[in-house]
Amino acid sequence: MFSQDSRTENANLRMRAELKPAQAVWIFVPKEAGFKERFAARELARGLRNLGLAHDPTPAPVGAAEPALTDLVFTLTVSREISKHPEGYEIAQAPQAGSSARVRLSGATPQALLYAVFDFLERQGAFFGLDGEIYPPEPARALNLPPPNQPWQVQPRFNARGLVPWPDFLNCITVFNREDHRAYLEAMVRMRFNSLGIHVYSGANQWAESFLSFEYGPVGRGDNHCCRFEGTGRSGDRRSHSGSRGDKKRDAACFRSKCRAQRRGGRISR
Repeated sequence: MFSQDSRTENANLRMRAELKPAQAVWIFVPKEAGFKERFAARELARGLRNLGLAHDPTPAPVGAAEPALTDLVFTLTVSREISKHPEGYEIAQAPQAGSSARVRLSGATPQALLYAVFDFLERQGAFFGLDGEIYPPEPARALNLPPPNQPWQVQPRFNARGLVPWPDFLNCITVFNREDHRAYLEAMVRMRFNSLGIHVYSGANQWAESFLSFEYGPVGRGDNHCCRFEGTGRSGDRRSHSGSRGDKKRDAACFRSKCRAQRRGGRISR
């Protein structure tokens, strides 16, 4: 679903950076980092631990510490100059003589930065699926990195990437609880999906699925939001809404009013 940027020459070139057993690992984030940047740093630290690449990565704002030359350093940045596409990102290795690897993960938006982190972890051997994550059984001994000054530049082939989970089947989202929904949505983010479609059966008896008691935040496509809710409220009118840029508040208000109407009707499950 994602492709190497055509502007990148020798996109398949890579190098191995050997790791030392006692090497410290730093993850630097912007000083004014928002939720997604901090989430990206946590996911990177978690992935490095699961890969056996770091026991205790240290997150810190840029400029808050001076790493030793032997330390492994990751820097997370957001810059519109990285790509014209809001989900474009870059994985680069900065040349620095006599020191350990200096890796920079950059995204055109905070969402793209998240995708850069998950792409980087996949290149180290991680696998992300709806049923969870898989990491190699043996600890990694080296990092897969682009050569210095030859970054991997990536952008999606498809702007909308997502799932439409169907209800009324064994082990489907109809029987999900809050923890199940959270795990499902987190898996979607790690798989770099940005769209979630919710199908709702409706009919003369004004049925409503039990999962409508949940409120969903946007999976996100940069500044975009793509979702769809369909069903019948108490008044019998069919409601649907498809979000686009700038429609997040309208999406949430539409969905909340729909849930309230269905709860007032006393039918929140089939």
